[in-house]
Amino acid sequence: MHPDHRRLLNYGVEIWSYTYQLIKTKLMQIKNIFKSTLMLAILFSSSVVFAQQMQQRTPEQKAERQTRWMDKNLALTPEQSKKVYNIILNAAQEQQNANMAQGGEKKQEKKAIKRDTAAELQQVLSPDQYQRYVAHLQEMKEKAKERRSGAMQEAY
Repeated sequence: MHPDHRRLLNYGVEIWSYTYQLIKTKLMQIKNIFKSTLMLAILFSSSVVFAQQMQQRTPEQKAERQTRWMDKNLALTPEQSKKVYNIILNAAQEQQNANMAQGGEKKQEKKAIKRDTAAELQQVLSPDQYQRYVAHLQEMKEKAKERRSGAMQEAY
């Protein structure tokens, strides 16, 4: 084979190899973008569904559920149970009304409702019961934070 032909052949192989690597790299980038987009779409749709499910509970259902948990885990007396149900029902109804507010006003209203509810529950529950209740709230807050940060890490 003539040396010029050999050089052209080697040059052609190099161009083909470079082109192949370039195409392979671009396809991997496209694949990663597609995966990321798909993950974000799934994350977004699942959070929307979760939010809709949370909003679908009536204040009565929320009060019933939370009172049931407190009955089971804090050993409420029948009198405490009735008072707790009414406090939580009132708070859930106020929260529902606060959701209609706009911007910073909404946030302030919700904080005030939580503060007032905590004060009312502290009057009804024994110190030990209230302490266990607050510990449960803190635990739930941490779990929610972990879920949010875990979901965000998965998305990237």
